[in-house]
Amino acid sequence: MTKKEPPYNQQKIGNKIATAGEHVVYKYGDNQIIKFPSGPIHYVNPNEARTKIVNELSLANKYLKEFLVNTELRTYKKQGKNKYCIIQDYIIGRPLELKDMQDNRLKYQFKELIKNNNLMYLNSRYTLEFFGLRGLLLHRFFPRMENVIVTQENNIKIIDFGMISSLNMVSSSPILRWFIQWAVKKQKKLLREKYLVN
Repeated sequence: MTKKEPPYNQQKIGNKIATAGEHVVYKYGDNQIIKFPSGPIHYVNPNEARTKIVNELSLANKYLKEFLVNTELRTYKKQGKNKYCIIQDYIIGRPLELKDMQDNRLKYQFKELIKNNNLMYLNSRYTLEFFGLRGLLLHRFFPRMENVIVTQENNIKIIDFGMISSLNMVSSSPILRWFIQWAVKKQKKLLREKYLVN
């Protein structure tokens, strides 16, 4: 249900933590973060960007729930425009790296994540965006996953449930559509050749 007022406490918003491809991330209270939309898809068509994120969270909850950081999507209207924000638990961890595949516990969890992701792709043609933009473009220099982390308890968690799909035509921009299709193929190749060799 969409609210007319922002469903968050402005006083709890702290320092900016990061600027990612689709969101700006701030500390929120003592043990949470809050994300606000940004990036090309949001600015080209904010209504479709909101529809996209609602769909992605629904898929993540259906197929990847055990790996998902506790997440709440809140939608609202501001000055007549559809808006959203994402509130998540603040998790301390580090990006999943290629060398983590030498750890049997992490490797098992990662294979379970891939199995669930493959099922999601089979049924919806959507796949988790494992690497993020920098990870895809510069993986040779930064061989890690920006959107999947290893927690202090040595568990794998998804901190960004953003997804990509060769069927995802959110933007009318042919360049953005081409890039999305390229990203799906590039990610599949990286996973197969580097992370799932055995």
